[in-house]
Formats: sequence, structure tokens, C-alpha cells
Amino acid sequence: MLTRSEEEKELVRDRRVTRLERRWLRRTLISVYVVCHLAALTIWLLPPASGLRHGLQGLVRPYMTLTGLDQNWQMFSPNPDGIDAYMAANIVMADGKTAYYEYPRMEKLDYMTKYREERYRKFIENARATSYDWPLMCSWIAKRYQSQHPVTVQLLKFQRPVPPPGQPFANFSRTIVYTYKVASGASK
Repeated sequence: MLTRSEEEKELVRDRRVTRLERRWLRRTLISVYVVCHLAALTIWLLPPASGLRHGLQGLVRPYMTLTGLDQNWQMFSPNPDGIDAYMAANIVMADGKTAYYEYPRMEKLDYMTKYREERYRKFIENARATSYDWPLMCSWIAKRYQSQHPVTVQLLKFQRPVPPPGQPFANFSRTIVYTYKVASGASK
């Protein structure tokens, strides 16, 4: 029969206590995270007319945006978004050649690629309505073509109304929404 000395018994007790303390700390941190996460979701998903949402949304916006959880009520009744839209760009190079870049469109992608590229649809859905992202979108496209020395990027918005069920879709209307002049060396 194996017997332990008092010193070994004390060492075993200390290890057990340390493990219990770590487990308690881990569980406490996870619980705090879950409560904060649920609070952020609750604030974010309050109806748009809610005064509480307007007061607290700025507090949770960075977390919701960074995690990709920034949803809104726009797709739900009574006023779902009635616009089918996508964005693209014409790029003019220093040698006069042009290129065309189209942000990923979900209807042109296979299922797995749709899952991976969904963030572009959400980004475009939000960016098409406001102009504050347009210079960054153009700068990002210029960097993709930096080896070809772009000088101008024209951001294009294509949109059409979503018809009632059973009606055919109209053609997309095209609008140049922003022209970005690439500074020499800026696309590097």
C-alpha cells in the first residue's frame, strides 16, 4: 500500500485548490461574457423606434460590427427593402487601360462561396445608402490593382426595384456614385 507523506498530501491539496480557483475564474469570465453578449444583442435588436436603442446603440456598435452581428430590421415587415442592388468599379490605369471589378454577388456564387462571401453582401447593403464608405471602397480596389498602377477608380451602383411576386425584374440602372483619384504611390 502506497502512503503519502504530509508534504505530498499538502501539495495535492494545493493543486486541487488551484484547479478549483482556475475553474471558478474561467466560469465567471464566461458568464460575464455571455451576459454582456446577450445585453448587446438585446440592445441592438430593439425596434428602430425604441428610444432605449438610440441611447445605447453607440455603446454596443463596435462589438456588433467587429463580430459581424450587426443586423437590422430592414428585411422584416412592414417595410422590407424593395431594392436589388450591387456595386462595382471601373478602374483606369496609368497606361490608359481599364479594368472592371464587381463586388461578389450572391446570385452568381455557389453555396459554399456564398457562405464565405456573405460579408460583402452585408457591406454593400449598408454602403449603397451612405457615402462615408465609398472612398475606402475605392482605395481598397486601387490596392487590388496596384501592380497595374491605377489612377482613377469610379464606384458604380447598380440597382432596380424588386417587383411583386410573379412580375419580371426590370433592368438595373447604373449610377457613378464616387470618383476616386489615386494619388501617386497611394495604391502601394
